[in-house]
Amino acid sequence: MAYSADHGVITTGFQASSPEAICTEAFEHLRRHREERRMDLQVYGPDHIDSCLLNCALLVRDLAEVAANWPTLDDEERGHHRAELLQTWGNRRVLGKLFKARRLQAAQEARLTDLDRFLLAQAALMEQCFGLDLCQLLAIFRWGTPLSTSTQTVQIEVDPAALERMATAFAPSLHD
Repeated sequence: MAYSADHGVITTGFQASSPEAICTEAFEHLRRHREERRMDLQVYGPDHIDSCLLNCALLVRDLAEVAANWPTLDDEERGHHRAELLQTWGNRRVLGKLFKARRLQAAQEARLTDLDRFLLAQAALMEQCFGLDLCQLLAIFRWGTPLSTSTQTVQIEVDPAALERMATAFAPSLHD
């Protein structure tokens, strides 16, 4: 039995020269894999951070228009928008890590606050176009967001069906 860091699974049928080799080699491979995945936040300078913020701003700015056109888009156009979302979502994750590491300048942090607020306000459109429900959008709080320390309220537009799913997931059964 051995851990495959590339696939995140435990496999059986692994042959090694000794029991120690199985544990040591698998552990070393896992350690190297985790080190490779760890982000070096030092490579993100102010211009790169501004580029990530711009990428996120374009998504939230264009989301209403994309949602209005979504029913008429063909598969290729939808695929293009999904690919852009993947890049933007990756940039948003980086911004969260940079926020947690206190690497954002004050203006960048303020811009991220506004973008996150606007993103959450458009939660229903994110689900309509990309299938990202509110629970998935709330990942920004795990990654890092200035909203976590904000005293201002956040408005979130949510489809009632999503509220029912969230109630099932989050609310304890209180004698239905």
